[in-house]
Amino acid sequence: MIKHGWCSRISHHLSTIDPNDLDHTEKLLMAMITLTDACRIDFVSSLSILEKLKNHLNENSSHADLLTHIEYLQANLEETFSNDL
Repeated sequence: MIKHGWCSRISHHLSTIDPNDLDHTEKLLMAMITLTDACRIDFVSSLSILEKLKNHLNENSSHADLLTHIEYLQANLEETFSNDL
């Protein structure tokens, strides 16, 4: 998957996702969580997008599962980012 550019495609797709399409958002987040170890470098660049998505969900809905997925992914990526500094 990495060799064929899927990590960057997933990161790019996150930036174009409709935050109101909760099914699509959840599937994308689950894919990112599953691929975090392999795609870490590409996914770190998505931290600001994840924060915006989290804020949108906090303001407009009470989807605890999605928020939990976002927070888990953010924590995992931020840990990696701080270890790389």
